[in-house]
Amino acid sequence: MALILVALSLAYGIPILLVALGHARIRQKVVSGTLPELTVLVAARNESEHIEACLRAILAQDIPVHVLVVDDHSDDDTARRVEAFGARVRLIRLEGSSGKKAAISEAVHHIHTDWVLLTDADTLVPPGWARAMAACMTHDCGYVVGPVRLQERRGLFHRMIQLEWAGFMGIARGSIGLGRPTSACGSSVAFRVEAFQAVGGYEGVDHFASGDDEFLMQRIADRTRWSVSFCADPGATVEAESPATASAFVRQRIRWASKAGHYERLWHVAMNVGIWLFFLLLAIGTVGAFFRPAWLPWVMTAWGIKMLGEGLLLAQSVWFYRRPWLMLVWIPAQLFHILYVLALSAAGVRGGVEWKSRSMTR
Repeated sequence: MALILVALSLAYGIPILLVALGHARIRQKVVSGTLPELTVLVAARNESEHIEACLRAILAQDIPVHVLVVDDHSDDDTARRVEAFGARVRLIRLEGSSGKKAAISEAVHHIHTDWVLLTDADTLVPPGWARAMAACMTHDCGYVVGPVRLQERRGLFHRMIQLEWAGFMGIARGSIGLGRPTSACGSSVAFRVEAFQAVGGYEGVDHFASGDDEFLMQRIADRTRWSVSFCADPGATVEAESPATASAFVRQRIRWASKAGHYERLWHVAMNVGIWLFFLLLAIGTVGAFFRPAWLPWVMTAWGIKMLGEGLLLAQSVWFYRRPWLMLVWIPAQLFHILYVLALSAAGVRGGVEWKSRSMTR
């Protein structure tokens, strides 16, 4: 077991170290030339509490944008609140199918710009967001990932979630820097309409409750001539809503885990399985070392390899998102991350996902 544990730690730690190097390669793009015309798209379901603030932030952009909201069968007054903005915001009511992927796919038929900017109804975008994202929309680019951080909440639990999120976004940026984009956050992404159509949108993966960002990004990267860019302008950082309770966090992570074995890239599926096995053996080894001291050097080696790459990546990411103090919870976050991944990944694979007051098989 000891040799397998160290081998898995190397298989985990070396790619993370490379991603950290890829993170350092990404540079902020400078606006040059004429910016493309943009449509900002928001898919909303039961977001009456947030939609007005979201739209006001979008309309406050320092460049002109078209704004389109797709109401996904809301049973509150989301649509009425959108209509109150008048001609400044266009509203479409989704009929028949449901879900964020269906909303985006329907919206594409009503959009007349080359590029679509996506954000969520419970998200606030800064005034320079659209301009900074547009600066990345070069002739060879088909998809742009923007920087996102979670809203500030106090307490150890929330600090650990914020640190982990910084790690997620660090992986998104670093993998793009390596030319192998793996992850993104739908609170701030953009896609070229032609690229969306070229890959068939979400055909074949439209039944999953999650993955509208990653599935599309990976398809564009793998199937088209267009590249994926990361917007490294700190002024474009979007603040997304953080899970307010432990139960909300659990539901979110189960939803994310539901797609882990269904990526079109087989190596991505194998990577997810390998990470789960590594975490399992690391947890067993850590506990077992109290009873078998001979395991201790191997377990400590595995922990050291894991934390080396993660530490470098996290340090860069929390600095970029201007929250360096989050590194203070790095040690407890290690144990928290491993335990919840082991528990909730299994729940996600079984299915039974809940999203926006809907029960979904995936």
